[in-house]
Amino acid sequence: MRKALCALLALALCFGAASAEIALAPAGTFSDYAFFVDGSARVIDADEDYREGLFDIAGNAIIPCEYEALSGYGATGYFVAQREEGLNVRGALDAAGNVVIPFQYGDIRFLSERWALGVMLEETSIRPCDYEDYIDGKNYNAVSYDVYDLSGPGYVGYFTHQGCEVIRAHGDYLYVQN
Repeated sequence: MRKALCALLALALCFGAASAEIALAPAGTFSDYAFFVDGSARVIDADEDYREGLFDIAGNAIIPCEYEALSGYGATGYFVAQREEGLNVRGALDAAGNVVIPFQYGDIRFLSERWALGVMLEETSIRPCDYEDYIDGKNYNAVSYDVYDLSGPGYVGYFTHQGCEVIRAHGDYLYVQN
């Protein structure tokens, strides 16, 4: 009896889903360069000058094409952006294009949806190093880690590279191993 009820329920669910209408909407026109941001219907695309921006699926600009590089951080709605070539020129934007971490870092690390680090870098000739750039062949070390609370006041403090081995986020807390 139980198996029959489960089978009838599954059949009813299938017919209900099959009778629902599916509507398709036209997508915007994008270049061959365009790619979807992970887990969302947003698209990063570039203009004719190869400046990157963020668009919804209909092709409407959310973040204008004014960045040298723009990359998504999963489906959480934060983006690492770079306005120009160079060292310590990256920052972070929210999904509306507002600056949440200023453009003064060599790397941005998102520890969670709440916590992020702005990593200040300096060039080094010492190996091993913290960062290797395979394009220009240069090596970099982290000088400091600036901590940002993305759900609150923004900048909350920093750690030096020597005073910080590991930083992990867990809910409202950051765990730091010295």
